[in-house]
Amino acid sequence: DIRMAFASAPEPPAAFVTETPPRIAFDFADTANQLVERRISVGSGATIAVSAVEAGGKTRVVIELSSRAEYSTRRDGNDLIVTVSDVVRNLSAASATSTELVSSRGAPASVNNVDFRRGPNGEGRVLVSFSRDNIGTDLRKEGSKIVVDVFDATVAESLPRRLDVTDFATPVSSIEATERPGGVRLEIATSGDIDHMAYQSGTDFIIEVSAVKLQEQQRRKLGDAPKYEGTPLTFNFQDIPVRSVLQLIADVSELNIVVADSVQGSVTTRLVNVPWDQALDIILQAKGLDKRRQGGVIWVAPTKEIAEREQALEDARNALEVREPLITEYIAINYGKAKDMAALLTEDSKKATTTSGGGATTSSASSNQGFLSPRGSVTFDERTNTLLINDIASKIKDVRDLIDLLDRPVDQVLIEARIVLADESFSKELGAKFGISGADTDSSGNVISVGGSLSGTDNIINEALRQRLRNSDNGSALGVPN
Repeated sequence: DIRMAFASAPEPPAAFVTETPPRIAFDFADTANQLVERRISVGSGATIAVSAVEAGGKTRVVIELSSRAEYSTRRDGNDLIVTVSDVVRNLSAASATSTELVSSRGAPASVNNVDFRRGPNGEGRVLVSFSRDNIGTDLRKEGSKIVVDVFDATVAESLPRRLDVTDFATPVSSIEATERPGGVRLEIATSGDIDHMAYQSGTDFIIEVSAVKLQEQQRRKLGDAPKYEGTPLTFNFQDIPVRSVLQLIADVSELNIVVADSVQGSVTTRLVNVPWDQALDIILQAKGLDKRRQGGVIWVAPTKEIAEREQALEDARNALEVREPLITEYIAINYGKAKDMAALLTEDSKKATTTSGGGATTSSASSNQGFLSPRGSVTFDERTNTLLINDIASKIKDVRDLIDLLDRPVDQVLIEARIVLADESFSKELGAKFGISGADTDSSGNVISVGGSLSGTDNIINEALRQRLRNSDNGSALGVPN
């Protein structure tokens, strides 16, 4: 048992369970954390440790487990006792609460209304209204249907049991609500390849169904979908604050997540063995949020707020460029034409031509587009094949890098031919000459020498040469190389 002592009787906490990694978390509203240690090791049964963190006027207590386990809670005066079992008997995706805490919620819930809306991009939105918040739901896809089970609930008598929404031209064709033992089941009939997400805010439960775009379908077939490599996790949350989900993802990813003050609301989601980075993207999309990452820190804020901030930064950079002094650079073009380079650097440029000393022609080009800043300009001298650029330092550096890349010699192919002239008297003698000689002296001292030679020749005349050319593969050659 884990006993948590409070200064006064605690209110029923918001509790939830994660399966990967296995953890049990409790959120105590309007509660301060006075524990000396942030993390207390337990090492008993399935419980590894207990940690408590205070933020935003509430305290979160997280029980780290070695494996999935059931738990129950009960009050004892001002204390809350959590019992963690070692054997999983009936692990519900939603957090299990004690009989006392469940009874404090009041009468069974009911599904008061089911409405349907068409989104601006053709998506279908199913809006379900409950009689109260904190209602357990389970959402899953079965074939072409999306099934939502609402636990311990009934259907209001005035609620239509079936809605035909085919005329809205969305992926949703009908919605049917039926009472079943233990709750209410909603079946949403869909058509085509779809994506769906669900979230809960107060007493409203919204399911959004959108058709997968053609480009997305092709990308999925080609396996070019976004690659997620984070640690898989399993979440099944019922109306949990978005900030709490982001904190859990931060714990799993071991990254720092900074959440803007404007991020509010709750979300209901069921994710099974989903990489944490994909789970983060899904939750952000469901709540209209976006993120920016810098190193090991992720900043999360509403999409509109991030767009406004980035626009403000861009305006500040533009204002800084306006005040930055201009400098002039001269760049010689070695292999191309300065006139062509100037045309590449500017678009819709206005050109002027003047005559300089020595008869050289100088052309200028200026524009507010291309690779130059709004105040930048470029001129070119055709006589010296030189560019004259007047702009801020950063833009001139970019232009230099571009010219270094483009101003290179073009590969050329050299073709060489040889012609041999021959007349009718042409002939070439081929042959070999062998010889032998020797010398000796007799008894009187006289020198005796012996010698001899043998030679042979072969004349190749023009007719034989022409015959050989006709028999070769190059019989039509213009000449014979030496």
